[in-house]
Amino acid sequence: MLPSVSAEASSSTKPSSVIAPPEVAAGTVRRLAPGEHAPLRGYRVDAKEGDFVLSNAGRVAIVSASTGRLLDFGAIDGQDEIVAIEPALSLEADGAKGARLELEGIETEGPSVLAAVWRAAGTSLTVHVFYTFEDAALRIESLVVSRGDVASIARLGESIAWGNVPTWVEGHGFVGAAGVFAGSFVGRDALGVAYALGRAQLTDAHFAVPSPGFWSGPRTGDDAGPVAAWGSSRRRVAWLTCSARSIGDAALALPKWKSVPVKLPASAFGDALSARAIRYDVETHHCGGEPGKAGAPFAPFRVSPRDPDFALPSECFVARFAAPGHASGPWVTPAELGTDLRRDTPRAGKLRWMITERGRGAIPARIVVRGVSPTPDPSWGDDPTFGATLNVVYTDRAGERALAPGRYMLTITRGFEYTSREIDVLVEADKTATVSAELERVVDTRGWISADLHLHAVPSPDAPSLLTDRIRSLVAGGVEVGVATDHNVITDYAPTIRQLGLDRWVTSIIGDEITTKGTLYGHFNLFPLVPGAPIVAFENTTPHAIIEASRAAAPAQRDKVLQLNHPRMGDIGYFDIVGFDPKDVAGWQKRTPLAELGFDAIEVFNGDHYAELDQVERCMRDWYALLDAGKRVTATGNSDSHKLAYHEAGVPLNYVQIANDDPAKLDERAFVDAVRKGRVVVSSGPFVRVTANRKEIGDTVTAGDLDVAVRVDAPPWVDVDRVELVGRGGAILQTFSVKPSTKITRIDAHTKLALKHGDWVIAIARGTKPMTFLHRAGAKPFAFTNPIFID
Repeated sequence: MLPSVSAEASSSTKPSSVIAPPEVAAGTVRRLAPGEHAPLRGYRVDAKEGDFVLSNAGRVAIVSASTGRLLDFGAIDGQDEIVAIEPALSLEADGAKGARLELEGIETEGPSVLAAVWRAAGTSLTVHVFYTFEDAALRIESLVVSRGDVASIARLGESIAWGNVPTWVEGHGFVGAAGVFAGSFVGRDALGVAYALGRAQLTDAHFAVPSPGFWSGPRTGDDAGPVAAWGSSRRRVAWLTCSARSIGDAALALPKWKSVPVKLPASAFGDALSARAIRYDVETHHCGGEPGKAGAPFAPFRVSPRDPDFALPSECFVARFAAPGHASGPWVTPAELGTDLRRDTPRAGKLRWMITERGRGAIPARIVVRGVSPTPDPSWGDDPTFGATLNVVYTDRAGERALAPGRYMLTITRGFEYTSREIDVLVEADKTATVSAELERVVDTRGWISADLHLHAVPSPDAPSLLTDRIRSLVAGGVEVGVATDHNVITDYAPTIRQLGLDRWVTSIIGDEITTKGTLYGHFNLFPLVPGAPIVAFENTTPHAIIEASRAAAPAQRDKVLQLNHPRMGDIGYFDIVGFDPKDVAGWQKRTPLAELGFDAIEVFNGDHYAELDQVERCMRDWYALLDAGKRVTATGNSDSHKLAYHEAGVPLNYVQIANDDPAKLDERAFVDAVRKGRVVVSSGPFVRVTANRKEIGDTVTAGDLDVAVRVDAPPWVDVDRVELVGRGGAILQTFSVKPSTKITRIDAHTKLALKHGDWVIAIARGTKPMTFLHRAGAKPFAFTNPIFID
């Protein structure tokens, strides 16, 4: 038995017995056998040999034997999208700051119950959690126990990680802000499965300050309650349910509700409705203060001609049809829904497009759709479908999408080598608006291939982008080499590229983002790797061990690139973690036991900062210090894209100098060699090059009076107003002002610079006019080269 105290113990008594297991329990508990796979599907299945498997009524849950966390949950042989759910405890004395919980023990209690105990570090408190089933719902019963003479006030709940998707809170809808939101359940829906976690009473859902593109999972909790000395808190019961259809269906599987069926009439799915959208939702709200008025949101339900009916609790509700890219129908009672097809059908027309390049026919492109007042911006949903997300379409060929009636402005681009087009279009209900646009490739990058060396998709738990959508985003953004770098996962884009028939536009390299856990030292990208290669150890490791293991990783006979990612990003930035001192690199190395600079490249420009160039330039100063210390480290710029919007693939990207720049004929070894040698230009807009006595970036030139040439090209829509030559210590050696122009070549200048041994020189191009095609406002054109070294 796990050590504990009686639930009835008072402040004057010592422990007398174990905590009683739940009164409600069903199903079976067993250990996952050697060689056995969990009966679930998807990238999020994390079960390992020896973990605990609970099952009942067609549902299965996996609890880690080493951490006590709930790792996986779903219908047997169904999709799993749980990352982890674990207890969360905060103490009034700590001002709601979460206590650090350390697993003390986990074991079965009878045939149906799994019990886990965590110790709250620095206290005499323990958290006890019982996992079992109640019909098809996983029952999570928990309480706080005191093993000491000190009474406490504690708040108990769950910390939920279920992927980088929005969380629905009953009564509020999808939450996109920090704060505490009370509701009867929280839920999520994406990539083939929906979840709901609820209680018999209202639960508080706590959300941290959001960052663009990252939806944080909630921390649920009760009101703070007393824990007597040598006593326990009241018990907390929560249920977790799932559905392959919708959040609403998952919510109604919670034991707290008795549901009433809603039968949609056959007319609700006439040709006019069923042919218009990829899917249809029924949005349900509690009744408002007046008849027919919508109050607080309850849940969305998904319906179709094959699966038309749903259910609601026996309360007062209003409902309406909705669909991605459509104008929603009016609010009506559930009994009225679908009885008048003309009234209830979500209204839409179609936007049809053909984007071409002279002499090449149809080309991939990125189409941003913005409403012209009073028409609102459209939304195809946060979860991408066939390349469309929010108000953006990534298209690899001619196509069409449903779009609500209204007037729109389309911005059509294909990366930083092409012209752009803006087109005003009127979309009418039940009609098709056709758009044809020709883009021209105007920036000459022959001898250079565009590459994004830091990309994520569904194998990463925080990147719900299907591989097909990830590849569409690359070709639409003009990226010719995509390096797959999922978190501690080996991903190969090549089969998906072939499946989509996009080999002429893009190729891929297999990589891994070594994402340290346990002991945190940041993130490191490693490439190229081979399909099926074992990942580099990432838990409780050291930077030196990562470097050693990276050199030995398959294929061991080849050179690889080990890139330090986002070095100044707080607790995931290596330089922040180890206190890198750019003013004294040698001293920092001597006084820092875990100092390590054996990487080949440093991600100076991360896509999360494309609208915050001060953050980029802070990393550049770190890079300058490394160069001054004699460390020839290649600077790169990568999107670190996790979703199709928010942080767009190819913003920024790298132009890598290589003899054959045809992506269909990529010489991977030559590409890797060029990156390691620093033959890289980083760009978020302009294409900038510099030479010294005709030597190019990555080369070494003899000291003296050097003829330095700088050239900057950019498409007409990218602003360039200043070019700088920068040398040792980040000193600006010369500045060129650039007049506003729509010409492709903005500057082609020569100057003389007296440079001595140990110096280096780079070129930086800047613009002040924001690039409005991006999701986040305020992104300004910015590009820089790697150095030419002076000997």
